[in-house]
Amino acid sequence: MATPIGKRFSFSELRHQTKHVIDTAMRNPVMIQKHGKDTLVLVRADQYAALLDAVDRTKDAHFVGQLPDPHKDTLIDAFEQHLAKRDSSRAPG
Repeated sequence: MATPIGKRFSFSELRHQTKHVIDTAMRNPVMIQKHGKDTLVLVRADQYAALLDAVDRTKDAHFVGQLPDPHKDTLIDAFEQHLAKRDSSRAPG
């Protein structure tokens, strides 16, 4: 659920055009900048909850190099078999 930043606003714009900034953030996340640097992101609560859920689901993910050797070997073998199968189905014949 990657949602791109919709627009950037300065702190001054946030202060003077709060309703407009919030209305914009209701459609897409907005970046709030201070001195021209991205500082805060304003997102809807449901988008934030979805982000936290995605983090929870991936917190136990590992890089292949971090797996114990037997698991790493099994995963690499399965991946290589998948690639070989895919490549053979694409071969002209």
